[in-house]
Amino acid sequence: MDKALRIGQETLRKLDKLTIHNQWFWDKIKDDIGSRVLEIGCGIGIYTSFLIDSSELLVSVDIVEDYIKEVESKFTDNRNFKAIRLDIAKDDINYLTSFGFDTIVCLNVLEHIEDDTKALKNMYALLNNPGRLILLVPALHWLYGTLDQSVGHWRRYHCRELKHKIETAGFTVKRRLFCNFFGIFGWFVNGKILRREILSDCLLEFFNKFSSLLLLSDRLFSPFIGMSLLLICEKKEINK
Repeated sequence: MDKALRIGQETLRKLDKLTIHNQWFWDKIKDDIGSRVLEIGCGIGIYTSFLIDSSELLVSVDIVEDYIKEVESKFTDNRNFKAIRLDIAKDDINYLTSFGFDTIVCLNVLEHIEDDTKALKNMYALLNNPGRLILLVPALHWLYGTLDQSVGHWRRYHCRELKHKIETAGFTVKRRLFCNFFGIFGWFVNGKILRREILSDCLLEFFNKFSSLLLLSDRLFSPFIGMSLLLICEKKEINK
């Protein structure tokens, strides 16, 4: 198994245990979710269960066959769910247009795609008009380190850089906010100073134990900086 894939799988299984954080993030985006949803990069299904419960139709895609088999097994009883192996930047996407997606959810995936501009243009093409893209990416160029490299991140994003790519693809950014201010410190120490390749169990245990307190700052005010960047983007309706 490829090293980045192995570390990525291990990381996802650790993140899946952060139940308070995952619920907190879902609460941030749930009101922007439509009825016919495309989830790009489903992984092991951390947010798939949330999306299934709130959607008329959910199609989840990933480039890793093992992930597709796992989410198919988890959600096999859901008739409103379909899982497909797909590379959003390289594969033929035309057959997906028949699903009529009004929402695309892409969480911590774009940074894994070398040609992220092509991926964004394909997302635009797959959305109904009007439609919405919910995008979460790692922020701050200077935070890029061994933790990013080990899981196959091509980059971390600067706001202006990402906004330009999104608008080039045709979207309009409706809302933008930083998330997880306190996570910066743990990521910097582990990825830049200690040069670890995977998040430590002790760090994640600490984060999970005190996540309600750590995330309180995000609830009380919008951080001016954070280790992640959330954008709500729209495909505008064309006036004929």
